[in-house]
Amino acid sequence: MRVSAPSMAAAFIRGASEAGADVLDLGLVGTEMVYFAVGELELDGGAAVTASHNPKEYTGMKIVRRGALPVGGESGLLEIRDRALSLGETDGTPAEIQEYDIWPAYVERVLSFVDLSALKPLRVVIDAANGMAGVMVPPVLERLPIEAVGTTSSRTAPSRTTSRTRSCRRIASSSSSARRPRPQTSGSRSTATRTGASSSTTRASSCPATS
Repeated sequence: MRVSAPSMAAAFIRGASEAGADVLDLGLVGTEMVYFAVGELELDGGAAVTASHNPKEYTGMKIVRRGALPVGGESGLLEIRDRALSLGETDGTPAEIQEYDIWPAYVERVLSFVDLSALKPLRVVIDAANGMAGVMVPPVLERLPIEAVGTTSSRTAPSRTTSRTRSCRRIASSSSSARRPRPQTSGSRSTATRTGASSSTTRASSCPATS
């Protein structure tokens, strides 16, 4: 969905193919649709080119292995980095690249979680934050008795940022500066102190790590 995403996706697809991996190009999809495709189609792995909720000038990748299991620093990501840095020019024949439409199967899976007969007509407002939600929601809603307004998507995020960084900083700041009851000098800490500390920690830890 980001301006820089198509070029990064194209480079990843080309690199994977030249390294010998058959590639299914899902096109413009949400990250969860990549996870679904890897599991549903029993693929060896997948990558979503995404910057998640980071500011619009960023992009990156989320990588999963067979079973849509995450790949992180302790589960193979550093090995992928080292192998990528050690590779030279490839001179073999690139593997197959095929465009694949995962949308119909994904929509059916989403709707399988809902008792469609129990739904009543609704009119809802959806804030897609200029992100992929604005692309993903309509194909589902058109199968439901729901009238939606406000679903918009834009690569340049003109109406507002897709980032949660600012609000998270505000939460962390207000949580850390709030006065809390002092713990008792004897006996166990008061319930109010424990509750306040726990609440602050939970809210702050839900924010993305920034650098």
